[in-house]
Amino acid sequence: MSGREYWGEWERDAGAMDVVASELVVTTAGSAEIPAFAPLAALLQRMHNAFGVDMAFVSEWCGEPVVRPHREADALHTVYGRRYLESSAPAGTPFRIDALPVIAADGSAHGALCCRVPLRETLEAEIDGALRGAAGLIANWFAAACATA
Repeated sequence: MSGREYWGEWERDAGAMDVVASELVVTTAGSAEIPAFAPLAALLQRMHNAFGVDMAFVSEWCGEPVVRPHREADALHTVYGRRYLESSAPAGTPFRIDALPVIAADGSAHGALCCRVPLRETLEAEIDGALRGAAGLIANWFAAACATA
């Protein structure tokens, strides 16, 4: 294949792509960068009050939530959430950071739920279950919002 044929084929294939500029947004117990995500901030606040765990939901926004097929969910959400939570960690307090993708029943990915967990052995199973439950609630919230839109 010549260079001209290669680039001609590439241009045809590239014409079928959709390019969307989006930004990462963070919702925490204290704030929601997107006003529509205020219910998620309230959920994270209740989780913080119940378990003493700081959480951050990281997603993409381009005027509306960016939804991806699960197989295309980007690890960037998880890395960004981890760094966000690490930056606000109290000095000298041991912790670990866990993250779960927020996946709806139809397989679409809405972002990542990250949490900073104090290293206390007795709460780990309970917090893990709560984190999974919160990710499920967030996925259900998105599914309900998409159904009414």
